[in-house]
Amino acid sequence: MTRRRKLPPTVLVTGGSRRLGAAICTALSSAGYRIALHFNHSEKPALALCRTLAPGSFVVRGDLSTPAGCRSVFAQTLEWTPRIDALVNNAALFLPDTSPSAPILRPLNYWAPRRLLRLLAAQPGTFPLSCVHLLDARIAASPSPPFLAYTRTKLALARTLRRDALTYAPRLRLNAIAPGPVLPPETLHEKAPPLPLSTRP
Repeated sequence: MTRRRKLPPTVLVTGGSRRLGAAICTALSSAGYRIALHFNHSEKPALALCRTLAPGSFVVRGDLSTPAGCRSVFAQTLEWTPRIDALVNNAALFLPDTSPSAPILRPLNYWAPRRLLRLLAAQPGTFPLSCVHLLDARIAASPSPPFLAYTRTKLALARTLRRDALTYAPRLRLNAIAPGPVLPPETLHEKAPPLPLSTRP
C-alpha cells in the first residue's frame, strides 16, 4: 500500500512577483512552504521567481481591486491545492494623491486584504490558519500629502486588526508588519517626504 505524500503548507502571497513580495516568497519557500504567488501585470518576473521556489509552488493571476477579482484569485489557488494554510496580504499600490489611478487605492490596499482574509477564514475544516497584512511605517505619523490617500488606506487597515483578530480567533491568527522605507516602485518619480519612525516617546 502506497502512502499518500503529505503536501507542505500552502501560503498565498499577493503581489509576490517583485520587491518586498518577492523577498517574502523566497523566505517562506526556504522555510519549507509551498507558495501560491499572485501577480496582476508582472507575469514574466512572477514565472521566473516561481521557478526558483519550493517544488509545487505556482502562480495565480488576478486584479484584487474588485470583490470578483478576490474570489477569482482565491478560487484559482484552490485549483492547485486542497487548502490555503496562510495568506500574506502584500499587494498594494503606492501612489501620490495627484495620480489619476489614486481612486483604486482604497479598493486594493484596504478592501482586498479584508476580503481575502474572509475567504481564508471561510474554508471548511479545522486546520489552523494564519494571515499577515503588510502595512507601512508611515502610519506612525499623521497622514499628509503627497501620499495622504495611500497612508489613510494603510491606517484604516491597521485599525481593523484587533477586531478581525478577535472575530476569527482561535482558529485564525492575524498579524501585521509595517515595514520602513524600501525601494520605490519603478513608475514613481516623485520624492517621498521624510518618514518618522515613531511618534511615541
